[in-house]
Amino acid sequence: ARLRQDERQKEIGVAYAGSIGTDEVGTRFLDALRMHGIQPLMQHVNGSSGRILAFVTPEGQRTFAVALGVSEHYKMPSELPKAKYFFITSITGLTPGPISHVAWMMLDQMRRSGSRIAIAFESPAMLEKSKNKALELAAKADVLFLNEEEMKAVGLDEAALAKLAPLVYLKKGANGSVIFSAGTKLAEITAHPAKKLVDTTGAGDNYAAGVLWGLAHGKDAAASARIGAKLGAAAVSKFGAGLPLDFRLE
Repeated sequence: ARLRQDERQKEIGVAYAGSIGTDEVGTRFLDALRMHGIQPLMQHVNGSSGRILAFVTPEGQRTFAVALGVSEHYKMPSELPKAKYFFITSITGLTPGPISHVAWMMLDQMRRSGSRIAIAFESPAMLEKSKNKALELAAKADVLFLNEEEMKAVGLDEAALAKLAPLVYLKKGANGSVIFSAGTKLAEITAHPAKKLVDTTGAGDNYAAGVLWGLAHGKDAAASARIGAKLGAAAVSKFGAGLPLDFRLE
């Protein structure tokens, strides 16, 4: 939502769907969406909003403690906006309960409406536990994002991974990323240098955001990956999952 290459270019329209509780966390989250110009497709549910506690090491690595709260109870909306890309993570698609059922329904509905589907693998432990379901989910993707640990969790090597979706972005951290297209290796992308390493939270999400922004603007797969790499490098230079407030796409 924040990206543009010059002041004459409009921000890309972004909407976010989910459930929030009747608490301060939910209110702050909704305010943050609006502040960044994101269309909120939020459902209000009595209870506590989901939250994540991040533990960050002095080396900038992190792990999470997660409480999904009322986000597990998201219901199928009566209508969804048309979109170039519909993006979900594997956690949403694999979490037992109503949220995963709705996520799969939304995938199919957005596909019928003409949207391309982008999916990011997350949580190697969850992927390994639900390997077959994860591969079934990936088969619905036009664009798939994952890292090497997540690739191993579903029992694939790069040759098999290349055939999993029409466009696959394999993230390798400081070693950059590899793009597979139509079953073959398309390009290797060098990691963008980070000013400093503070917190790796959100690096992958920002990489995906940059790629999808590029693809939505008609850029090719490699050029989009280089945008993603810039965002990922910027995200690790500060605490939290977002970009620095002064970040500009040059």
